[in-house]
This record gives sequence, C-alpha cells and structure tokens, in this order.
Amino acid sequence: MISRLAAFVSTAPARRKVRDPHGARPVVLESGGLRLRGWVRDVPGARATVVLGHGYRDDRAQLALLAEPLAARGFRSFGFDFRAHGESQGERITIGVEESLDVIAALGWARRSFPEPASYFGFSMGAAAYLLSLERAGGAEADTAILDSPYDTLREAIGARFDRFHLPRRLARGLEHHGARRTGVELDRVRPIDALARLQRPTRVVFARRDAWIGDATRARFRAAASASCSFDVVEGGHQDHLTTSFAVRMADAFAELAER
Repeated sequence: MISRLAAFVSTAPARRKVRDPHGARPVVLESGGLRLRGWVRDVPGARATVVLGHGYRDDRAQLALLAEPLAARGFRSFGFDFRAHGESQGERITIGVEESLDVIAALGWARRSFPEPASYFGFSMGAAAYLLSLERAGGAEADTAILDSPYDTLREAIGARFDRFHLPRRLARGLEHHGARRTGVELDRVRPIDALARLQRPTRVVFARRDAWIGDATRARFRAAASASCSFDVVEGGHQDHLTTSFAVRMADAFAELAER
C-alpha cells in the first residue's frame, strides 16, 4: 500500500499558477495533443533562442532567472511547463520519458517561430528529457545545449534517493513496480546517458559539487560516455540551490562561448 501511494504521489501532476518574468509574453504550444504553457523573452536582433526545460515537479518559473543574463548577451529565451507541470495539460509525470516529447515540441516550435538557431538548457529532469528525446522519432539536437544535473538511468536516480535517506535499495522495488504500472514506463530502458556518445553539437554537462542525488560515480560514467562534442563543468552548491543569479550569468556566458564553436 505504501509503495502504491508513493508511486501515485511521485507521478501525479504538479500544477500551479505561474508568474512569468518581466518583459516576457505568453505562448501556447502543442505536444502530443496536450497544450503546454510557456513564455518568450525576446530581444532585438537575437543571435539564437534558448529553450529552457525545468526540473521534476517544478515549472517554467524555475529557470526564469536565466532570461535577463541571456538577453544581455543577445539571446532570446523561451521557457515552458512540461506536461502535468505548472499550467500545462497532462495527467502524469514520467520523470523525463514522455516529457521528451515536449522537448521535441518546444525545439520545433522555436525553430518554426524564429529564424535564428535553437539552443537548449535543461535542468535535472529537463536535462534527462533532452537526452531521451534524441532516441525518439523526430528528436534532433539543439544547435548548442547545456545540460545541468541530468540523471544517467532512471533506476539509478530512484536508487540514489533511497541512498540519501539511508534506506536499502530493495525497498525501491515496490515503488518501481507500481510506478511502472501507472506510467507504462519500462524502467531499465530509461537511460539518458546512452545518448551522450552520439552527440555531435556543442554540449556542456554541468554538475553541482554537493549534489546529493548525483555522486562522483555517476559523474564519472557521464565523462566516460561522452562524445568529443561534450565538455563538462562543476559548480558550487547542491542539486538545486546552485540555481542563483551568478550561476545564470555563468550559463549565459557559456552559451555565448558555445555559439562561437
């Protein structure tokens, strides 16, 4: 019963009203028959559009702190709510699996709406969803990408949560079983890390030094799996508290650097 309840809670929608950043205009796009809510912060003569993919059970406001420093460097920003998050439609969260369809939809919308290149910044689930999108029909790399704190496999991501609270991983089996029944996701097939070797566009993978969910072993696996187009960066902070104004400036500088490659 506890495992079934935990599976329901962890996959239930995380809806809330969202306040968009100053100077942004609201947009609506479609992904697999679902309406996704978003915002665009435009700049005159933009050099590219940066699509912002937020983390698990958060919303498009999470990465709005990037809008101003990106604009200062000539980048348009486009934030959106993944399905079943924020103000978007959807009845279940799959921690990146079905959300990968939203990445495809968002990048496609950006490319249809603007003539400039389309880049991508994803945090946690949003980063994993980007990698998983490359395994799907219609999935294509952004012109440049920054992937902040992606998980390597869904099984390991769940296991890391149990490790954090000093619980034996065997207790995760019930949650995994009921979660798979609710979402239809085959756990062992959810491996964002597998896409890393095939990346051809400039991509930076970012980890936070004190991230309790992504330890040294996971980071080493990412480095070993990466293609030559990947670079890595380590920032101070934990899994989410590194999302600060200074971090946003650093990432905007990184997009400017990647655009020159």
